[in-house]
Amino acid sequence: MMVGAMENNGLVTSTVSVANFNRAKYGVIAELDSILVLTHEIAHKWFGNLVTNDWWDSIHVKEGMASWLMYPVAQNVASNNLNMKDDVAIFNTMVKALEVDSKVSSRPIISMAKYRDEIMPLFDYITYFKGGLVGRMVYY
Repeated sequence: MMVGAMENNGLVTSTVSVANFNRAKYGVIAELDSILVLTHEIAHKWFGNLVTNDWWDSIHVKEGMASWLMYPVAQNVASNNLNMKDDVAIFNTMVKALEVDSKVSSRPIISMAKYRDEIMPLFDYITYFKGGLVGRMVYY
């Protein structure tokens, strides 16, 4: 199942499979994925639209905070049999963040992007997952 979404100032758009998931056909995992994608984009209504980075070297704030906040937001909208407590968020993000960050090819969470072709590589696991863990640490 292909999932994807994008936030805009007045509207969150998504693939049909995200907005109209079929739990009977795809199961609970599809429901969870759809909820997480949509709540990530809803979190961008604050971190990304209202609070906007000056430049791309701070993209970890926008994406990291949305990656962390999607779990507590999803807990409020998920059906009763989906558990979106903090331990799920930590497991899903920390394992991947530590795995990627332990490699020699890892980079600092804040990376300078002076030119257009340096921006897209910043959208990686370090930005999303390590950025989310840093946001969580600041919160607690």
